[in-house]
Amino acid sequence: MNAAFRPCLLFFALLPLVTFGQATALDSLMRSRENASAFRDMLELVSEPATVSGAPLDYHSGIKKPYIFNGDFQLALTIGGPDYATGRKHKWVHALQFIPSTRVRLFQNDTSWQDKSKPVRTPSFYPRLYYFFSPEKLWNTENKRTLYFGLGAAHHSNGQDGTEFVDFTDTVNIYNGSFSESLIIHALIGGNLHFKTRLINNNAQKSRNERVIRKKSQRRTIFSVKEAYEKSNSLNWRLLYEYHPSYFANQKFHQHGVYGGNRIILNLTWINSRFWEKHFYQGTTLMITEKSNMENLRLSLNLEYITDLSYNSGGYENLQKIPLGMTSKRLNAALTAYKPVPSTRFLALFGQLAYYGSDNYNIYFQKSFFQARLGAAFAFFEYRKL
Repeated sequence: MNAAFRPCLLFFALLPLVTFGQATALDSLMRSRENASAFRDMLELVSEPATVSGAPLDYHSGIKKPYIFNGDFQLALTIGGPDYATGRKHKWVHALQFIPSTRVRLFQNDTSWQDKSKPVRTPSFYPRLYYFFSPEKLWNTENKRTLYFGLGAAHHSNGQDGTEFVDFTDTVNIYNGSFSESLIIHALIGGNLHFKTRLINNNAQKSRNERVIRKKSQRRTIFSVKEAYEKSNSLNWRLLYEYHPSYFANQKFHQHGVYGGNRIILNLTWINSRFWEKHFYQGTTLMITEKSNMENLRLSLNLEYITDLSYNSGGYENLQKIPLGMTSKRLNAALTAYKPVPSTRFLALFGQLAYYGSDNYNIYFQKSFFQARLGAAFAFFEYRKL
């Protein structure tokens, strides 16, 4: 063979390998970008919804009179997506999340506190900032189990300037006492479990739709609808450690050990979604196909436990030690069900049963009570046209 042709033969021999390598690298990049987008969407989806309720659908025991209005206003603003796949070969996904939050309770008049109006008493300001991350080996949309990590900072205050304790009784001043935890540190680990889907033919829905479409048809052209959906279930979990640095804590409460500065928080969120597929026929001819993915039901369980070894109740002159195993004063637990309103993404009805050993509404932290609520919830519920 002529020596002049050998470089050409070598080039054509190596060309498929080079092309294959480029295609593999491109596929890997696209998967990483898809993982980063799914990571952002998941964080946005499982964020705690805003809720509003009020009398008579907001019952609680042991704290003043029933609330006229009880609202937890918050919105998770998530920064992430395809461009947040970084590192060597884009093997890490990242996201930032800022959650401005204000909790508001509107009390009824209470003569024991000489209330002469219906005030919003000591609202809670609780903004949070989180950074989430995960390597591709632990976070991958092709896996049924995923894992991620996060760090966060929060602030909790009520905007009041009264004394922390009532002087003549030495009890916590829940009327206008100052409450401020300037900096709260969060460290967390979370994940998702996805379960098998199941195809269901909905014959009753099919018949109803057929009747509606035939009735609305002005030309009496007969349309038929074949409709089916797949059930999809996922369990999202998050385990969080909360730490209140003493330097940034309320010094009087910290000095007397009456406010929990170390907490373990577990959140479990189960989401049932349905993938709908509708086929519209004219005679035997397929005219239109509509596909959508909609959240059907959400159940959320929140558990919080105060783990301070030195933890007390009562006033500063009459402190009572709370043992580590005394759940009635250390445990907060809430079970909430959300039912999204059909054809909307942001609105749902909710019901909640809860017990608070330590009320999470700022300076009311020494109050313990049961609560039952019904109302409206607002969040980024899953609803997508495909």
